[in-house]
Amino acid sequence: MVIGKNGRSGGNIRAVEPEFFTQNVRAHNLIKIIDGSLMFENNKSAVLGAKIAEKLGLKVGDTCRIITLNKGERGKTVPKLNSFKVSGIISSGYQELDALWVFIPLEEGLKAMAINSSLTSIVLSTKDPFDEEKMEELQLKLSSILPDNFSIYAWSDLNRSSFTSFKTTKNLLLFIMFLIVLVASANVSSAVVMLVMERRREIAILKAAGAHPSSISLAFVLAGLLTGFADSFGDASRNFNSSAHKRDFHLCRESFKLSSKFPVCVILWRRKTS
Repeated sequence: MVIGKNGRSGGNIRAVEPEFFTQNVRAHNLIKIIDGSLMFENNKSAVLGAKIAEKLGLKVGDTCRIITLNKGERGKTVPKLNSFKVSGIISSGYQELDALWVFIPLEEGLKAMAINSSLTSIVLSTKDPFDEEKMEELQLKLSSILPDNFSIYAWSDLNRSSFTSFKTTKNLLLFIMFLIVLVASANVSSAVVMLVMERRREIAILKAAGAHPSSISLAFVLAGLLTGFADSFGDASRNFNSSAHKRDFHLCRESFKLSSKFPVCVILWRRKTS
C-alpha cells in the first residue's frame, strides 16, 4: 500500500535493479517520462506511475510511504513502513498499469518486502514472442536445468486473463457488427423494393422501348450497392473522427504495443524460508 498527500492506494511494488530503465531498451522505448528521471537518486528513491501519483497527489521531490506486511518471530503479521522520495513519474499509456506501478531499488525492496509474500523473477526475452513452438521448447529446456523451486511462465500465461477478456470482447464486437450489417442489409433491400414499386411506370416504358429485364434489374442492384457503400463510408468516417479525439483510442493502441513488445518469458522463483 502506498500513502501520499491525498490518501492511500494499493500498488504493485516492483523492486528492480538501478539500470533496469536505462539499459533495458524495450522498457525504455515503451515508457514515457512525465516528470523527473528514470534514475534512482539513492536507495530511498521511487518511480511511480502517472495515475497513482495523480491519485495520491505526489510530485517529483515529494515523500511517499509504502506499507508492507512482514511476519514477526511469533508468526504474527506486522506492518512495516518505509519512506521513499519520488524521483520520477512515468506513463505506459495504459491507465491500468499506471495506477499500480511503483518501482523501488532492488536492494531496498529485498529489505522492505517479506520473503514469504513476495516473488523474485528473472525476465528473459526472445526474438519472436509469437512463436509458440519455440516458446514451449525454451520452457522445457529451462525446466530441465533449473531447480524444483523455480516455476516457469510464458508471457501468455501471465496475461491469460487479459487475453481471454480481449478475445471475448472481440467476439462480442464481431457479433454486434454482424447484427448491424444484417439490419443495414434489410433496410437497403426494403428501400430498393420500395424504389421498384414507385418506378413501375418507368420500368414499363423501358421494357416497351426494348430494354432487357436483366439490365433493368442490374440498374436497381447497383443503386442499392451504391447506397450501402455511401452510408458505410460516411458512418466509418464519422466514427473514426470521433474516436481519434478520445483517449481510449490511444490507450488501445498503447496496450497492443505493450502486449507485443514486453519480454515474453518470465521465470518466477518463490523464495522459501530456511
